[in-house]
Amino acid sequence: MAFWSICADESCKIDNPNCAVTSLCGFLANAPEWDKFGAKWFECQRDWNVPAIHMAWIMHPDEHAEWDEVRKRWERSKPGTWESERDRMLMQFARLTEEHKLYCTGAVVDAEYFRLMPKNGYKAGYKDPLFLAFEVLVLDSIALVRSHPQSISIVLDDDEEQAMNCYYCLKFLQKQKEIPEVKERICGICFGDDSKYPQLQAADMIAYDARNVLRERKANLDYDPPDRYKVLTKYPIYEPKFYEKRWLEKLHGPSI
Repeated sequence: MAFWSICADESCKIDNPNCAVTSLCGFLANAPEWDKFGAKWFECQRDWNVPAIHMAWIMHPDEHAEWDEVRKRWERSKPGTWESERDRMLMQFARLTEEHKLYCTGAVVDAEYFRLMPKNGYKAGYKDPLFLAFEVLVLDSIALVRSHPQSISIVLDDDEEQAMNCYYCLKFLQKQKEIPEVKERICGICFGDDSKYPQLQAADMIAYDARNVLRERKANLDYDPPDRYKVLTKYPIYEPKFYEKRWLEKLHGPSI
């Protein structure tokens, strides 16, 4: 059994033409810390009497029955307070990552620019930014615990299409002789229902918030991230990596 686990989730798929930014982010922690964190997350969920945390549903409750019912219940109790109470609740969940030894990891990619890149050079091998984000997720997680040589497992949300892509990406990385630590340290990958795994719900939160940060930074380089993002990343210590246009150009070669 692995001592360390990376729990990660994707936010916004590149095949969605309305998706300008995509991300694969999550947290790394050891098994005892994940157990303590999970218990506190379920406790917070009971206190608020809400279903599993899924950011897209919470931000657009009219499209999702469970969270629409929560919104209506809160509005009946305190009219006009949905957004403020929603944000207060999400911050309480986010602070659980701050109170436990969870380390944010992953990558956020400018999907809009990635689509425009020629299908050669770097993009010939990485046809989907998910592959880039997954590689960063794995290598940065290994680097975080290099001085603690126990095995590491990967847990991802059970999205059938992307799950298989991540599996193939892991197998590819484990065959690369220049990065032997991937084969040495990563002992397995599995997929779970995020509605039943607090670890994946936390990953969904940072994936969603990190994607929004890059989206805002594309319009304003001086954009200051919101407080919840700063809590989730122990800002700026454990921010995910951002691959906007200039970094994608460095990976790919000459400017498009």
